[in-house]
Amino acid sequence: MPDRSIGYFKLPIKHYYDKYLKSKECPNCHRTSDLAENLKVCPHCNCYLPFTAMDWIYYLTGKISVKQIIHHKEIKDELHSKHPRFKKKLHESKKKSGFKDGLITMRTNIDYHPVVLTILNFDFFNGTIGPVEGEKFARAIQIAKNNKLPLISIWTSYGMNMYLDIESLYQMPKITYYLSELNMPYISILSGTVLGGTSVSFVQGDIIIAEKESIFGFTGKNIIKKSIPIPDKFQTEEEALKSGKVDMIAERKDIKTILLNILNCLDSKNYSECQKIKFQPPDIAIGAKISNHSAIKTEINNNYMNAFNILGIAKHYKRPTCIDYLKIFDQFVELKGDRISGDGPTIIAGLALIDKKPLIVIGIEKGKFIEKGDALFSGQKIFYNNGMPGPTEYRKARRIIRFAEKAKLPVVFILDTSGARMDPVSERGNIAYELNETMKTILNLKTWTVAINIGEGGSGGYIALACADKILMQKYAYAAIAACEAKASILYPDEKNSLEIAANNSEITSKQLLDKHYIDGIINEPEGGAHLDTEKAIEYIEEAIKQELEKIYNLPNKIPTTQDIQKRIKRFTAV
Repeated sequence: MPDRSIGYFKLPIKHYYDKYLKSKECPNCHRTSDLAENLKVCPHCNCYLPFTAMDWIYYLTGKISVKQIIHHKEIKDELHSKHPRFKKKLHESKKKSGFKDGLITMRTNIDYHPVVLTILNFDFFNGTIGPVEGEKFARAIQIAKNNKLPLISIWTSYGMNMYLDIESLYQMPKITYYLSELNMPYISILSGTVLGGTSVSFVQGDIIIAEKESIFGFTGKNIIKKSIPIPDKFQTEEEALKSGKVDMIAERKDIKTILLNILNCLDSKNYSECQKIKFQPPDIAIGAKISNHSAIKTEINNNYMNAFNILGIAKHYKRPTCIDYLKIFDQFVELKGDRISGDGPTIIAGLALIDKKPLIVIGIEKGKFIEKGDALFSGQKIFYNNGMPGPTEYRKARRIIRFAEKAKLPVVFILDTSGARMDPVSERGNIAYELNETMKTILNLKTWTVAINIGEGGSGGYIALACADKILMQKYAYAAIAACEAKASILYPDEKNSLEIAANNSEITSKQLLDKHYIDGIINEPEGGAHLDTEKAIEYIEEAIKQELEKIYNLPNKIPTTQDIQKRIKRFTAV
C-alpha cells in the first residue's frame, strides 16, 4: 500500500488502528509491511483490519491521486445542526479523515472497465450519512445513468447522521427513488459494519458482496440485546448469506477478481484478463443410504422408444443435471438470495460468459444419487429437494431476471423439474403467487429468453420459468401438465400399469411437442440417453446455447420490441 500521506486526499498517517488492535487477542496484529502487503488482513490470525477509503481506491484502481467528480461545499453547522457538540465533531472528522465530507465519488477504471465508484469514508462521523453524502450519492447515480456506466459503491457505516436529524432521514427515500430510476447495474460492497438507514436505502444493489467478517443489519445488536437475547452469528456475513440478503461472501483479496468477472459479463467489449470464476458446487453430506434402490436402477428398453421409456430416460438417476452443464461457461459468477428470507439452492443463477458473449443463467438443479459401490446415497437429492423449487427459489429467480433486464443480458433457463415444491412450507410461502409472479415477469421481460428442458418439465413449477422466446428440449426430455406419477394416480387409479398407460396416452415427448409447435427445437442426445455419455450431451447443449446466443447478438434490436414481446405472449394465448 502507498504511504497514506501521499496523494490528492492528503490522508493523515495517524488512524484508529491502535485502538482497534487492542481489542484483538492476536499478539501479531500490528502495523507492519507484511500486513500492508496482505491488504491489512493479519497473516497470523486472519482478522480483518479496517480498510480505508484510500486503501480501496489504490486496491481497485491502482491510483494514489484521484480527484472527485462531485464537489460539495463544506457542511455548515449553523445550517444543519444546533447540537452543541456538532461543530467540534465536524472539525474532528475533517482532521481525522482529511476530507470535507464523508463520501468519495469518482469516475475511474477498474482495469479496462469504466465505472462510477463511490466510497463512504468511515473516518468521517463514523461513516454516518447526512444530506451532503446523500446529495453526492444521488448525483453519482445520475452520472452513472447518464453515461451508461456501472455503479460500484463500498460501504462501512453506522447509519444516518443523527446530528443532522430530519435532513439525514430524508436521504433514505431520496436515494431509494434515485436507485429505482437507475437503469445501469449497481454493485454494492459491504466492508466492516453496515447498519441503520444505510442498509435500508444505500446498499441495496443489484449485486451485494459482503466482505468476510462484515456485519450487516438494520438495528445494532447492542440495542437489540438490551431487550431480547440474540443468537450466535447474529448479523454476520454468514447469516446475511443464509437469509438471502447478499449474493456472496468474499475475502478481501478476491474482491477485485470478483468485480472483474462481473464487469466482464456486464461490459464484454472492455474485457479484462483475470482469474476466471467458475461454478463451485457446495459441499453436501453424503446423506442416508437408500435401502431399496431397485426401482431407481430400473433398466430401460432402448429398442422401443415410446413415451414411457422416454420418461424413464428423463428421470434416470445418472442423467446429467444443471450443474454438469454449467461447465460449458468460461466464467460463472453465482448470485444468491431472494433478499427476503433465504437463498433456495434448488435454483442456481448467475452471470456467465461463453465465447465472450455475456448472459444470465438460471437453472433448476435436482441433484444426483451418490454411488458408493452398489449403494446409493440421497444427500444431494435432499439438499436440492429433488429439483422442486419453492417460493424462495422463484423469488430469487425473479430478482435476477429483473437484473438481466436492467443489464440488457439474455437469459438462458436450464430446466429439470417434476414440479414446484409440495409441502406445508411451500404453501405457507404462497407458492401459487410466486409462480404467477414469475410467469408475469418473464412474459413481459424486456430482454431475450431461451428455455432448455434437460429432463423433466412438470407442471407450473416448470412452465413458470419456461415461458420464453425460444423453448428447446433435449431429445429424451418430456413436458407435461403434472408429474406422470400424479397423472397416473388421478386418471388411472385402478390400472396395474397406470404410469405406463398415463405416459403412453399423453403427448409429452420432445418430438410430439415439436410436431404440435409447442416447442421450437430439439437438442440431440447420445443414443439411448444423456446418461450414457455425459460429455457428449454437454457438447450438444453447449452448441445449442452458442447458436442461440449468436442469433440473439446478431439481431438488429438488442432488446425485444413490443411486437417481440407480444409474439412471446401469443405462443401461450393462442392455445
